Amino acid sequence: MLSCLYRILPKFHHIKQLALCPGFAYAFQEETSHAVSTTVGVKARVVLSLRVVFLKPKQKSLALLSLMRILLLADIHGNWPALAAIAETFRHEGVPDLVLNCGDCTVYAPFPNEVMRWLRHWQALSVRGNTDERVIRLLRGQPCKKPKNPEKRCMYENTVALLDAASTHDLLNLKAEEQLTLHSCRIGLYHGSPADHKEFLFADTPDSRFLELAATCGQDIVCCGHSHTPFHKFLGGVHFINPGAAGRMFDGDPRASLALLDLTENSLRVTHRRVAYDVEAVVQELARHNLPAIYGEMFRLGRKLN
Repeated sequence: MLSCLYRILPKFHHIKQLALCPGFAYAFQEETSHAVSTTVGVKARVVLSLRVVFLKPKQKSLALLSLMRILLLADIHGNWPALAAIAETFRHEGVPDLVLNCGDCTVYAPFPNEVMRWLRHWQALSVRGNTDERVIRLLRGQPCKKPKNPEKRCMYENTVALLDAASTHDLLNLKAEEQLTLHSCRIGLYHGSPADHKEFLFADTPDSRFLELAATCGQDIVCCGHSHTPFHKFLGGVHFINPGAAGRMFDGDPRASLALLDLTENSLRVTHRRVAYDVEAVVQELARHNLPAIYGEMFRLGRKLN
């Protein structure tokens, strides 16, 4: 029997048929067809379109499993044109069952209401990021020492001025972390890391740090953002996934970054993708709000310049 605790009701279910080998426990698989060793030491060929696969021992062949497709986002930073391009992609390919967002919804691109409205419409499970926290402090009339640079601070002040009542409400109610269980997998949603909201985890962060986090996080899957760096690591029995920045990449490629998590009771697949969007729409809106031109160049180049 398949067991799944849904804290958020998915809109759709997809059924996929997977050919599984009896006695196969788990495999790391890069190709569609790959020779592996089973738990009983027998060579077998498993045909699966999965990059990372975990199967229960003695799994029956030709099992019919329910597949959840989860869209992972982070660091949207008010970039509605990027988010709209992502949404258009899935309008053609099929919408995901669930949207998980690792925070920094606002600031830098001047479309905070459009972004918050889209997240609300898709009932996305979101956490707040460090830029969101600074906006929240300003909304509450609390002192906010950072950023001190006027060129950056005006981006926060502009966001606060633009936010409508519904977006303000949603932002004020974001938590620092969220947990849910899907297909028996414990999933933790964070901005930085399970240990520190502002910790930067990169693709080249030492494995020893991921192992430390794996030992204490109590999750099977950790989804995070903050570093604007896409990666997927499996260390210490935990999958660490950063989808990259949907709204503001720093690697020289201005396209939006996202990850898809395909999850069944017995398998997991992570796919990172990039999506082109109308960068000039962001540049023009920045100019219309008389915001620093350097941010337009950053969006064009996909680089952090200040």
